[in-house]
Amino acid sequence: LEVNTYETIEVPVRTVDVLEAVAVSLIMGYASGVEVVGVTMSEGLDNLVYTAENGQLRISWYSLQAMNLEAGDVFLTLTLRMLTHADDVNFTLNSSSEIADRSAQGVDNVKLTMPRLVTSADDYALANNYPNPFNNITNIEYRLPESGKVVLSVFNLVGEQIAVLVNEEQGAGDYKVEFDGSTL
Repeated sequence: LEVNTYETIEVPVRTVDVLEAVAVSLIMGYASGVEVVGVTMSEGLDNLVYTAENGQLRISWYSLQAMNLEAGDVFLTLTLRMLTHADDVNFTLNSSSEIADRSAQGVDNVKLTMPRLVTSADDYALANNYPNPFNNITNIEYRLPESGKVVLSVFNLVGEQIAVLVNEEQGAGDYKVEFDGSTL
């Protein structure tokens, strides 16, 4: 699955075989150029909790109602944002991960699959500022596929230039600029 830098996408994680589960505890490793924006379980399933930090995604879910999935069904969906270019973005499942059945017994040999992610390197990219909305300071990220003169300006609603954040030659790569709007 080819993704543009700074693009937010939903990536399905599917079961390879039939699966019945009432509890899930997954630990997934991921590349540093990926931001995990959200995680959802199959439709209608609540009680999901997740954390994503330092390249590790931890997902926990439980229910008194079993989740019954057929082979190829979507088990969960990861909402991801690609922050940098990468030829191949892999998620790895930690061996401490567990899925339990109705009897609270671990289900053996569960196989999950998701598309391989590749970020496009040939495009210019300008990400949404964050935080947004902001009080005084916000960050703006952008990507240059080649070296060149860069001018990054901020305009007001009537088209007047109110700030020049960058006005210089820059090499290809990813950049982040802080904008202080406290005087506006």
